Amino acid sequence: MQSYLMQNHEKIILVQAPNGAWFLPGGEIEEGENHLEALKRELIEELGFTAEIGTYYRQADEYFYSSHRDTYYYNPAYLYEATSYQEIQKPLEDFNHLAWFPSRVKLSLT
Repeated sequence: MQSYLMQNHEKIILVQAPNGAWFLPGGEIEEGENHLEALKRELIEELGFTAEIGTYYRQADEYFYSSHRDTYYYNPAYLYEATSYQEIQKPLEDFNHLAWFPSRVKLSLT
């Protein structure tokens, strides 16, 4: 499940994993969680943020192969908008790199 955080509709935050891949904040849904509970937990873990979650846009399915694990994966992403946020602590996952990027590209998710 993924979300996107905008800053004054001018910037979007992305997370860079140690392998160099960039992605939207979010992660796996743990047992007993719904989408929103998982998203709120992941935002604290990855960004150190709490957020007001707004619109749910859609599910985007990702299928990929990991040559490292010699396994095929199915990864559904549930896309939400975070309408406001507040940094409350340092990210728990301190091995990632966080960066704000200009949101020059209009996202068409509806």
